[in-house]
Amino acid sequence: MKVLVLGNGFDLYHKLPTRYLDLMNVIKRLKELGGEYKKCNYIGFMFGKGSPLYAEDEFIRECYKLHSDVIKGTKINMEKLDEMVELANKNMWVAYFEKICEADIGWIDFEKEIVDVIRSFKRIFDYTRTIEAFYGEIEWSNENQLLLEDIERFNKFGGFYAQNTVIDSTYIAFDEMYLTPEITNTEVRRLDEEKIIAKMYQELRDFIKILNIYIEQFVDQIAVNKVSNNDIFEQADYVVNFNYTNVYEKLYQREKDIPVFHIHGIAKEQNIVLGVNADADDELEQLDTRFIKFKKYFQRLEGGTDLAYAQILEIYDQMTIMGAEKELYFVGHSLDVTDEDIIKELIERSDSVEIYYHSKQALTDYITNLVKLFGKREMIQMRLEKKLKLKELPKFQLRKGIVKE
Repeated sequence: MKVLVLGNGFDLYHKLPTRYLDLMNVIKRLKELGGEYKKCNYIGFMFGKGSPLYAEDEFIRECYKLHSDVIKGTKINMEKLDEMVELANKNMWVAYFEKICEADIGWIDFEKEIVDVIRSFKRIFDYTRTIEAFYGEIEWSNENQLLLEDIERFNKFGGFYAQNTVIDSTYIAFDEMYLTPEITNTEVRRLDEEKIIAKMYQELRDFIKILNIYIEQFVDQIAVNKVSNNDIFEQADYVVNFNYTNVYEKLYQREKDIPVFHIHGIAKEQNIVLGVNADADDELEQLDTRFIKFKKYFQRLEGGTDLAYAQILEIYDQMTIMGAEKELYFVGHSLDVTDEDIIKELIERSDSVEIYYHSKQALTDYITNLVKLFGKREMIQMRLEKKLKLKELPKFQLRKGIVKE
């Protein structure tokens, strides 16, 4: 049994604009255009030779070079684009990510930023609970448990601070709508934590709607006929896909109907999982459930994608009973601890593991992440037993004689 695990690097290998940076650049460009974005009838308007994104980004030029025939001739659904722009113009997470967006930031960094925001808000909540006479304001000092970066993130996130207040790196003032009176007829307040968290989560769901539209209009419509000559993609018996796209199905499910398990959902089914991994707090008897909706395991349960993971584990169990060899292949997945629970279990259950890297830096990152996941001793043991192999991924070459419609 051969199981292929795919991450975002698989889509990037096919020169598709699925980087976090691509999403943010398109959002930024649409906002810059104002009402002029309505002229954006074709994908080429955004990624073609006349676009600033094409001029400024080498990867977009590579994308256009390979997919120019589709990019030039494929229309964008204007109603969907209207919805994307409307949501992006007022979304808290978009505003926050715009402030921290850098050229080399990836989806893993994106998820870690969500973790940092949640941790900062937790510390703010916990600290305000210790203040006997709280009036909706916090002044940072060396004596309290807050970090300066907590205040910085609060201010960058926006949406909760009092109107007409001067943004200060050591001071927080909450808007009245997120405060509740603690004692009647006094000015003593408490934070309405439930209301704040509900707002943050709704904004994340709206951000996911933006991502859904982006993938449907700017990615899935491009990935139609450029198939790699790398046989590894069609030799699999099962595919575990961490991507939100249906690129694999569109390009490689031809003669063989290979089952694909989308662990983090898929844009076309509107069940994307975008959040943070479980941590030590999730194992405590007194579980802090305030931010549980942001946890990936919660979102998998809510969206039903946990069943996809359960299915692949059942298949592993069946193959073990049958005595079948279980081979695991990774292409384009970072092996970062953000997906630790799933990645470790798949590797531990497999008889052999091959990890494909696209550059020397990627190889270094893979080794580092494997040590984080398993520890030095266990990783070395897997190498000595020849269970674990690291191989260079051949450069993308178009398969000749095959054009998928």
